[in-house]
Amino acid sequence: DPQEFNPDREKYSPIIFDFRYLKTPEIFDEKVDTITELVELDEEFRENHLQLIERFYKLFESIYKYVADFLTYIEELSEGVFVQHTLETVMHDMEGCQLMCEALYLYGTM
Repeated sequence: DPQEFNPDREKYSPIIFDFRYLKTPEIFDEKVDTITELVELDEEFRENHLQLIERFYKLFESIYKYVADFLTYIEELSEGVFVQHTLETVMHDMEGCQLMCEALYLYGTM
């Protein structure tokens, strides 16, 4: 049972929301900010789990940056920003093709 491995699940459930939060964050935030017990629980959660939350944030930020940089590179290749290279010349070069395949593979696995 997954709950056996996470005793804090029930404790913090009033302040951990599902994807409905993204549609109306102000409603959920107001609930947490106006109920004293939830404010204290939220502060406790931050104190106990801030390092883990920061690590996940950095992970997702890095994935986003990788994808954004990769797409920008593809777009710049297509637009001819690089004088000596186009998307076609990179794909015709064995090493360029290998690097593009690896970059796309990493993009897909993230």
